[in-house]
Amino acid sequence: MPATFPTINGSTIIESMSMRIKTSTVTTMSPFSYQQQTQDFGGRLWEAEVTIRPLTHTEALQFDAFIQGLNGTVGTFYMGNPLMTQSHSTSVTVNGAHLAGDTTINVTSANQGAVVPAGHHIAIGDHLYVTLSQIPKNQNNTITITPPLREDANDNAAVVVTLPQGTWRLADPKVEYEISTAGHYSYTFACTEAV
Repeated sequence: MPATFPTINGSTIIESMSMRIKTSTVTTMSPFSYQQQTQDFGGRLWEAEVTIRPLTHTEALQFDAFIQGLNGTVGTFYMGNPLMTQSHSTSVTVNGAHLAGDTTINVTSANQGAVVPAGHHIAIGDHLYVTLSQIPKNQNNTITITPPLREDANDNAAVVVTLPQGTWRLADPKVEYEISTAGHYSYTFACTEAV
């Protein structure tokens, strides 16, 4: 079971993060004609670097327990972009069954709430996706997502649009921290999507 990324007093401790989707695409170019050939092998993977805000000694103990509990790259945890919020009344579900590997899915959104814009992060199951098309309210709609569905999605499965999270693991078994003369602890670590 993935661990829950720690918060302190209900607030995020993430100071900054860099997120990206890495693709398994290759482009080659002729050194003579400069014509290009591109091959897409279909792989997509989330990667991130996370910087935690300066923590007090007591706060750092809690965060260090979380990091040490991951056992390097063995353990997994839930995490998402802490700024990806949407109207709490927005309710979206999967419409029909979809198979792992699908990049288009049918969804149903409730009439309350707001439109979910293209580029917004969503979660289905324990995986994080980006919508490449908007989800209008009060409609059945087909949307495009990336990465492709990691696992089958059943009819009426919840599509999380407010603070969606995916499953991650540390990219390196070693996580270092710094201690300042002011008594604050600073952590920065890299992680990848657990697929």
